[in-house]
Amino acid sequence: MEGTKWLKPSDIRSFDLNAIIDIEPDFLADLAHEHDDDVTSFVYRTKVPLDRDKVEEFFSEMVATYGPAMLRYKGVLDIHGVDRRTVFQGVHMMFGASTDKPWGGVDERETKIVFIGKQLPADLFRSGLDNCMIREDLRQ
Repeated sequence: MEGTKWLKPSDIRSFDLNAIIDIEPDFLADLAHEHDDDVTSFVYRTKVPLDRDKVEEFFSEMVATYGPAMLRYKGVLDIHGVDRRTVFQGVHMMFGASTDKPWGGVDERETKIVFIGKQLPADLFRSGLDNCMIREDLRQ
């Protein structure tokens, strides 16, 4: 299936984001809370489609730099030119993505990613993902 191998393959089977979203639609709700002094979480959201190549490059750099501190990250990506949701998940330095059901119905096109980690620079992650957005003049 087109679009299923654009990120590094992984063998992450312990978490099925689709099943969780089907059971609990608000799972990716914007929750930012602290578990202790070192472990925090934050959510990245945008309604602007993302460039697949830029997202792959960005995550490769972040994983190379912060991988051991990235305890868990998961979400749904709106990739420009792809008419299906891209489900994304990772643990430390392993991450992967696959295409999912088509956008439409109750699924509003939006990227939502939850990050859980130890002292992750949330502003750096947010600005890096903002740089992955498709420029307005390239959107169709």
